[in-house]
Amino acid sequence: MTERREDLYHRIEELQKSEERYRLLFNTVPVGIGITDRDGAILTVNKTLTEMMGYSQEEIGRLETGDVFFNPHDRKRIQGMLDRQGYVQNYIFDLKRREGTAYPVMVNIGQKRLGGTDVIIACVQDMTRYREMEKKQKLLQERLVQSQKMETVGTLSGSMAHDFNNILTAIKMSNDLALHKLEKTDSLYNDLMHVRYVTDYGANLTRQLMLYSRRKLMEIVPLNLNIVIKNALKMVRRVLDKSIEIQTDLEKGLLAFEGDAGTVKQAILNISVNARDAMPEGGTLTFRTGNVMINGVYARLHPEARRGKYVCLSIEDTGYGMDKATLNDIFEPFFTTKGPGKGTGLGLSIVQDIVREHKGWINVYADPGNGATFKLYFPATSKEAESGQETKYMLETLRGRGETILMVEDEKSVVDATERVLTEMGYRIRPAGTIREALDIYGRTEENIDLLFTDTVLPDGKGLDLIDTLRLKDPDLKVLLSSGYGEDKIHRDIIYKQEYLFIQKPYDLERLLIFIRKALAAEHSN
Repeated sequence: MTERREDLYHRIEELQKSEERYRLLFNTVPVGIGITDRDGAILTVNKTLTEMMGYSQEEIGRLETGDVFFNPHDRKRIQGMLDRQGYVQNYIFDLKRREGTAYPVMVNIGQKRLGGTDVIIACVQDMTRYREMEKKQKLLQERLVQSQKMETVGTLSGSMAHDFNNILTAIKMSNDLALHKLEKTDSLYNDLMHVRYVTDYGANLTRQLMLYSRRKLMEIVPLNLNIVIKNALKMVRRVLDKSIEIQTDLEKGLLAFEGDAGTVKQAILNISVNARDAMPEGGTLTFRTGNVMINGVYARLHPEARRGKYVCLSIEDTGYGMDKATLNDIFEPFFTTKGPGKGTGLGLSIVQDIVREHKGWINVYADPGNGATFKLYFPATSKEAESGQETKYMLETLRGRGETILMVEDEKSVVDATERVLTEMGYRIRPAGTIREALDIYGRTEENIDLLFTDTVLPDGKGLDLIDTLRLKDPDLKVLLSSGYGEDKIHRDIIYKQEYLFIQKPYDLERLLIFIRKALAAEHSN
């Protein structure tokens, strides 16, 4: 009798231990487990599933399966699979949490008979991280597609800029020569000045295309930001309404920064146009400059910032400002809040590219109804800035003295206009359309070639290769390079390393004559 009792106690103890092990496993496994009857009543769930759903054990006991589906159609699909095949495998859907929010899960469901009752056992796996990874992957795919589109558009815009710059160069040269021949009192003078203004506007558009396609050859020199702003305001005033007042607060003793004056002025113009559109009833546009020391604390709070001395340009408007969603998207290419036909969505994207090309960054501060402030940071340099003063020339002082120029250019309209202008200004021009033709002319001409004026890209090769070939024959040959659109980084590096003079199309008559005089006077240091 005693032995039988001891055996019974032993069996009860083993059952209790087995139940404890089961409950320990049931409540600690990192997968949600739920058991329901065929009618949908929830019989029991483990701790992991209660945490997923946000309910207590007592609250779950009062629920039915229909209460935990965020989308009722998922319940119908799962029930249909159970009726057809008796199980559900790797089905992803959203649970409905206690507060009503969706919680992504994946379920595997089977049917069993326990203690004479048919039950449904569901294993529920948290898919939050999977969904996040799925979103990231989708975002990366979208960015890849966007990047490919941008590359295609960039290539197209660069080619368009090249063609337009050639056309504008021919127009500018012919128009400037006609202006040179007229008195200001002539009835045609104002008409030709209007043509100059329109071609300048066209040149500005192609400059934006080149900046967008990253094909702009920048001339990096030490700059005084105050002087750049003063020169830029000449353009800004043309595009602003009279109802907008311009104010400046420019710090004296401003440090210099190394940059390209033309592209920085373009950034200022683009931000100003954006501010103008935000002030349709008028307002104030303020330009401020200052020296700034960026410390480690600031750099940690702003991912693009780096420690050191910077020159800061602040452009503030009193317009209608921006909400947070708009603020997050303003630098995205093609993003615009303007109506159809009223904006390309490239202006601020180009500004960001310009500032990054200068190894700087932009911070933007805005609230709806309280205007916007753009702060542009450029790394300061200890070098002395150029004066920035525009030297006024009388064209007659820039006339040639019979020098011979070998002009290598494959665009006939540019050749015709430039040859006519330079001939009238006292130069002898020997035009060539290819490298082979240029070498032939150089080899058979009896006169001395004083200057090689060549495009960087020619039908049968590169202008840089032509320079190398001719300088083997004449090491002191003077050189002036030109292009309708800037070149790749390697090309730019060679131009700067060799200290070749470069003039960007579209150039006007005065600028071309100045560059020719500089090229003829240059000392060849190689």
